[in-house]
Amino acid sequence: MKPQEFADSLLADAKKRTAEIEREARDEVRRLEAETEALVKEKTDLLSAQVRAEEERERRRKEARAKLEHSLAQLQCRKDLLDGAFEEASARLAALSGAERKRLLDALWSDASAQLDIGDIEAAEKDAPALRERGNVVGTISSIGGFVAHSKDKALSVDMRFETLLGTLRERNAREVAQVLFG
Repeated sequence: MKPQEFADSLLADAKKRTAEIEREARDEVRRLEAETEALVKEKTDLLSAQVRAEEERERRRKEARAKLEHSLAQLQCRKDLLDGAFEEASARLAALSGAERKRLLDALWSDASAQLDIGDIEAAEKDAPALRERGNVVGTISSIGGFVAHSKDKALSVDMRFETLLGTLRERNAREVAQVLFG
């Protein structure tokens, strides 16, 4: 083989090998591009899912916050209504006429008697005269009405003041409201 033929053969082999390497490189580039594209899609899908999940959590937080604010507003309205109702009830109890007041005191006396053997009584100033007919009024107390009855042995007492009874009703009602609103 002549040197020129040898050189041409080498050149042809080199061109052929160069073409193969270029083809292999293009194939490898395509494979890497496809792999990269798949990885980018996978990461994009994962990030999109994370964003959607975070958006859903935020939506639920906002919804829960709105429900809580609504419940608190309802509770405040209920409290305002109760406050007004109890203030009105307190004013009406303080202004009871003689016969109505006596009927109420009789009912309270009956309840107190069922709970203990009444000895001494501390009465609201306004009710002391009516209660003296029933027992030993030993003093007056600051109250819109009612009395505190002590057992004969002084071991027990029962508070039948109007304010105390209204307070008990208010507490019971507040617990019921809270139970309805907050389960």
